[in-house]
This record gives sequence, C-alpha cells and structure tokens, in this order.
Amino acid sequence: GDASVEEDLWRSLEDMEDGPSAEEAEPEPDSRDRGSRRRDSHVPWENLESLGFFPGLFQTVQQVMLSPKEFFRSMPSKGGLGQPTTFHVLIMEIPVLALVFWLMSGLLPKGQIDAEGIFQVGLTGVQAVTLLLAAPVFTLVNIFVSSGLYHLLLRAVGGGSTEFEGTFRVVCYSVAPMVLALVPVFGMWVGLIWQLICTFHGFRIVHGLSQVKAALPIVLLHLSIILLLLSGSGASGLA
Repeated sequence: GDASVEEDLWRSLEDMEDGPSAEEAEPEPDSRDRGSRRRDSHVPWENLESLGFFPGLFQTVQQVMLSPKEFFRSMPSKGGLGQPTTFHVLIMEIPVLALVFWLMSGLLPKGQIDAEGIFQVGLTGVQAVTLLLAAPVFTLVNIFVSSGLYHLLLRAVGGGSTEFEGTFRVVCYSVAPMVLALVPVFGMWVGLIWQLICTFHGFRIVHGLSQVKAALPIVLLHLSIILLLLSGSGASGLA
C-alpha cells in the first residue's frame, strides 16, 4: 500500500545521501601506478622462483625482442636494480663468449677481426679468462654511466616523469637482442641496432614521450661517442 511506497522512497533518499562507497569513490590507478607498486612483476626474469632460471631468461629475451612495446608497458618502473643488472651482465657475457670462441678457434672472418680492432687472432687461454672476468666489471660501469647520461638527456628533452630507476631498467632489459652476437660477422651489429630500437620503445613508454623526444637522447649519446672515437683516432694518427 501507501506505507510500502513511502518506505521505498525514504530508502532511496537515504542511499543518495550516503553517496558512493569509499571503494567506488577512489579512482582506479593507471597501469603505470599498478606496475610500480605491485610486488609481482610481469617481467619473467623477475619471477624466477615460479618460472625457473632458463625459462625466465628465455621468455624475457623473447618478449623484449619480439614485443618491446608490450614488455615495457607491463614492466614496473620500480622494483629494484639487482635483477635488471644481473640480466644485463649475463646477456653481455654472450658477445664476449662468442668473441673469445671465434678468436681462439681461428674461424673469425677477417672483416670482424678488423672491426673488433683491439683483439688479435691467437688469443691465449689466459687472455680469454682475463677477458671473461673483466667483462662484467666493465659492463657494470657502463650500465650506470650510460643510464645516468640517458637520464640527464631525457630530462633535458622533458622526459623526467619517471625516476632514474625507470631509465635504468629500460637500459638493462633493452640489451636482450645482444644474444644475436652468437651469429658471427653480422650478429653483433644487428644486435646493437635492435638494442637501440628496444631502448627507444622503452624510453617512449616508460617516460611517456613522443617519438622525437624518445629518439633524441639515443642519437645524441651515440653521436657523441662516435665523435670522441674519431677525435681519439685522429689524435693518435697525428702522433
């Protein structure tokens, strides 16, 4: 009757006054926030306990190389430096191992010997071990120096939306294509170019940049390195 209608009306008014619940009122964080706060990372390498060492390594390399956009969208911009650093050092041992193998076997084509410059055919066992042990140290230094320079350049072009850790993680995981160094002659160069492409996608997504702003730091840094090498060789030639 009328009483039940009145009751329904009062209930409706009370519900409207209460407003949405706290859970409904709170906006859902975007994917970047979820990625930086969650404990479980979508990066296979950061889930070795459940995946295992080799599956985690292989899946990470595969994802970075074949779908870098999706990989960096799901990669948390925070989560520690240890795991990305270990991944980078492990991958960068592959070009060194490949180089040592080809040099010691004497099967390295002359073109690649000339390209490597500082290495000579007839690498001894002691030299090979020294090279393999020294490579991780140089790699570690290179990661932090290159990441720092990249981050400064990213800030200069207006890409400081993410902290240094985000830039560092992009640099570490972008090295995945260097597994192609196992292929003699062209593998190293293809891997380097592919690595730069992955770095470009990483910067663009993690820092939310346009294509031009994401590419500029990469171009400027490598152009500076080339100019330094040319000036160094020119100075040694004059001497």
